[in-house]
Amino acid sequence: CPSAADPLPDCRTAEPGQLCEGDGTCGTREDINNCYHPFHTYQPTRDVYRKRSGTTTTVTRSTRTTTTLSTLTTLTLTKTTTTSTTTPLVFRTTSGGGRKWTLAGPCQVKGGCLESPNYPSSYGSNESCAASLPAFSVITIDDFHTEKYFDYLSINGYRYSGFGSKILKGTSTALWSNISWSSDGWNAGNQTHGQLRWRICVEQPVACTDGLDLIPVSIPDCPSAAD
Repeated sequence: CPSAADPLPDCRTAEPGQLCEGDGTCGTREDINNCYHPFHTYQPTRDVYRKRSGTTTTVTRSTRTTTTLSTLTTLTLTKTTTTSTTTPLVFRTTSGGGRKWTLAGPCQVKGGCLESPNYPSSYGSNESCAASLPAFSVITIDDFHTEKYFDYLSINGYRYSGFGSKILKGTSTALWSNISWSSDGWNAGNQTHGQLRWRICVEQPVACTDGLDLIPVSIPDCPSAAD
């Protein structure tokens, strides 16, 4: 990240390889919060991208409306900082959606989306997995329907459970922590609640009309306090 006070250009006018400030244009987000502003208040509130170097092209991007996880009030939400598993997880790396997933357990990545085991059918009992993406990747919750209070999906340190596909579907957030999943010893899918499953998709990098991808930066790359 740049130093907290470094002024940055907007991503439309930034040069290839240059840091820029996300302001909602070119598909950039204003809720990534990956770098500090001049007053260093907790938590970071700036949204800093780096424009990828390369040859510019002319592209047309459609606008999209997203709902962030922070605005959801009807989901079961419990703060957690640990993930327990019954068996050791062995991590593997796979690519999808233009981003590299690190994955352990029976969950699977298809076409850039992380899916619960056996998706689109119900997941099983006593299952657990963990996954991560490069810091501040943007994810969208494409499907969410779990056994409430018993089977949990953890995103950015918060646990979600319940029959929230209509509530959670289409919401998106910047990912800064691991994703983890666990189910209990009894699977009620197909019997009382239909298919129990979830699906998380990583969004493709955004770009301005020059066609150069805008990638959220990690904290060490934030601008200096004077920029």
